[in-house]
Amino acid sequence: MNVEELYMWLQKPEDDHHDFKAQWYDDNHKEEFVKDIFSFVNVTHHDDCFLIIGVDDKTHDVIGVEDDKYRRNQQNIIDFLHMLPISGEYIPRVQVETVQYFNGHDVDVIRIFNTNNVPVFLNERWNARGKKTTENSVEMGYIYTRQDIHPEQIFLREGDVNTVD
Repeated sequence: MNVEELYMWLQKPEDDHHDFKAQWYDDNHKEEFVKDIFSFVNVTHHDDCFLIIGVDDKTHDVIGVEDDKYRRNQQNIIDFLHMLPISGEYIPRVQVETVQYFNGHDVDVIRIFNTNNVPVFLNERWNARGKKTTENSVEMGYIYTRQDIHPEQIFLREGDVNTVD
């Protein structure tokens, strides 16, 4: 993506092609990152989609990511996707590009490539905090929060909202 394309996206409201994020996903929001990527992979149109990071999602002001301590590069994201328990053999294809905007701020753009290998979903329950056990549980085993991603949940994008099918 070049700066002119970025400017074009900034003029549009979020939709099933793009989403603005003020900052990178921190370690407590990796589940949201997975949901966002899967939602764009599973859209019904046949276009690439974009997570545009460093843009206020309300005002569309470019605030930049140059000081974001959770900033990731393409290899970090590919490695992360490969460790997920994704059903089947298809790992979503992504590309990370940095665009320097007219105001001098860096904006990271994650391109999520279109595929016919849908739906993409996890084949086992997953959360970024890992599996935890406690002796005080009614049943010894795993403790999950509402932020867990459950097996066979399919995330879709409707306009500017992620949904679960």
